Amino acid sequence: MFEYVKSTCWLAFWLGLALSVVSPARAAPVFFDDFSSCTSSDFNVIANTAVALDQPIVLRVFHLPGRVSCTGWTFSGDAYLTQYVSGTPFPGTATQAIWLNESGTQGRMTRTVSGLTAGQTYRVSAQAWTDNVDESTALGLIFGTVTAKLNMQKGSGPQNISAEVCATSTTLDITFHEAGTTASSPVVTNISMENLNQPCKIPGYFTIGGTVSGLMAGQSVVLLNNGGSALTVSGDGSFIFRVAVTDGFNYLATVGTQPNGQVCHISSGSGAVTAANVTGIRVACVGTQADVQAVPTLSPMMLLMLSLTLLSGFGWRRRG
Repeated sequence: MFEYVKSTCWLAFWLGLALSVVSPARAAPVFFDDFSSCTSSDFNVIANTAVALDQPIVLRVFHLPGRVSCTGWTFSGDAYLTQYVSGTPFPGTATQAIWLNESGTQGRMTRTVSGLTAGQTYRVSAQAWTDNVDESTALGLIFGTVTAKLNMQKGSGPQNISAEVCATSTTLDITFHEAGTTASSPVVTNISMENLNQPCKIPGYFTIGGTVSGLMAGQSVVLLNNGGSALTVSGDGSFIFRVAVTDGFNYLATVGTQPNGQVCHISSGSGAVTAANVTGIRVACVGTQADVQAVPTLSPMMLLMLSLTLLSGFGWRRRG
């Protein structure tokens, strides 16, 4: 019975160890806009877009640039407000979109985003399609000092495009612009941004992390960096805090919440970043749970039989 209990305990331990991972980061929404509140006082014309489709997307285009009114956004160049008329439906629930044209001056739209976490990765997504020219194009993205180009296929209908960018400050402007190399331009709607809760992976930013050892199966420890950036670790192995930092940044790793029945100690937990990722923080967890041995449970009948066996053996040795 003892061997069975011991084997069961070890099986549970290794199963828990195999399943335990650093708690996954959850994406958090920052903003979403389908341009349903946008207005324009310009005259309008009807135009076919996504012209390679069997049923092109027919739009009402408020044609003169610079007269789009939309909460949170500013527009410049040939940026037109459009409304759905007929044909292939808009993606999602959108009924309006922005046509970033290039017939005169490059169409651009910008908004200021605040409440960001510097050193964290954000995903910017949009749904877009090509205009009245059947060629490939691209949607350009500027986020602080970070730029990206979201390519769109020739003759496409609505397609999902996205890019991951790094926040280099807590408040940044985000700009979308026409970035194609052909006469085609993007029509875009359903723009969103979400915080991926992951450290940036771009030049000039470095991650803070290390390893955890001795953590019992089913337990977790909450680690902090400079009193914040809480990270829950649920198994032995490497960890990385979710905010990347710049060169020269001072870090201090501490335990925010200890695991049940254990105590975790940190070594090599402080210092300054010197143009490289920090990987040497050590978190060692110890405690009574690691030392408890499985004790067999005996029924009264088994105890009686064990006592009789011991007494019998004692009597046999005396007679000899």
